[in-house]
Amino acid sequence: MRLTKVRWKTLGFLTGTIFLCTLISYRGNQSDLSVEFDFPNSVCNDSENDVYVRHFYLHNNPNNRNHSYSLRAKNPFHIQNPGLCFDEHSLDFLILINTEPNHFLRRKVTRTTWGNVNLPDYQKYGNFKILFLVGKSSSKKIQRAVEKEAIKYGDILQGRFSEAANNMPQKALMGLRWIAEYCLKAKMVIRVEDTVLLNMFEILQEYKPKYTCTKNLMMCKFVKQRIKFMDHENLKKMKLNPTINHCNGKAVMMTRDMVISLYHAAPHMTPYWSDDVYIYGMLPAQIQEKTLKSLKLFEENSERAIDCYETNLNNCGLVAIDTQTRSHHNILWSHIKHYFA
Repeated sequence: MRLTKVRWKTLGFLTGTIFLCTLISYRGNQSDLSVEFDFPNSVCNDSENDVYVRHFYLHNNPNNRNHSYSLRAKNPFHIQNPGLCFDEHSLDFLILINTEPNHFLRRKVTRTTWGNVNLPDYQKYGNFKILFLVGKSSSKKIQRAVEKEAIKYGDILQGRFSEAANNMPQKALMGLRWIAEYCLKAKMVIRVEDTVLLNMFEILQEYKPKYTCTKNLMMCKFVKQRIKFMDHENLKKMKLNPTINHCNGKAVMMTRDMVISLYHAAPHMTPYWSDDVYIYGMLPAQIQEKTLKSLKLFEENSERAIDCYETNLNNCGLVAIDTQTRSHHNILWSHIKHYFA
């Protein structure tokens, strides 16, 4: 059947319209993604009247294709838990715990020991929340179990990326973004591995009053390292110096404004494969005003920590311990709870 002249014109108009709509949609997807959120003007001021909106632009365009998925994606979260901080008028600490999908027992141990946020003995010192950061599992069985666990406990944040060593920077950035969007009530943030035991009694009593108001504070055990394979653009931003001081990422303590400063700096630096180097070394190096302190009371040997508590309990004062075994974890928690409770 022949097409009449009118039908040809109609078909041409429809084709052009579809093409134009597709182009607009494509260009819309390539435009800047604007993220805005309320951020207290002062780290020490939680007044509802002293709030302003900061705008951070995460550039999602061809020149920034190397930026982390956790920054570019409109929704990088598979399991989100946006209401974790909503029921708190003020939150002293948010604890980000780096874990893997199949580490069910480690998460259980944390929830039933130092990470039990409802422990009555904590209430006289302050409050905190815990959030486990995890990537997606390649096992459908494990993934379903993680999703059920998240529903039961409401303390899991899972990205849409797979759990893998080269995705650790994405996982860390996902945590920063989640804080920026859902938990700016937290005055301080601590990032730990799921093997680490935190002495929250000591942290709430000593570190909260002493460091909450310190501008752009980061505390950790610092490591000096020469980076062999740094991106050329990053190297220029590091003033051609490949040697960098970065945190041992097993335990890092930060003020709220430092978290936002890291998040703001991330789009300007191409991700590096090591999250310790990238998040806690390269990004802080781009922040002009900051306070870096050594977290001296972090013990990586749990046997030494046990000896410290058993021989010098009153003066031990450790705030973070990397526990080698579950039995060490339980022994240390018993000592800490007995002393502070």
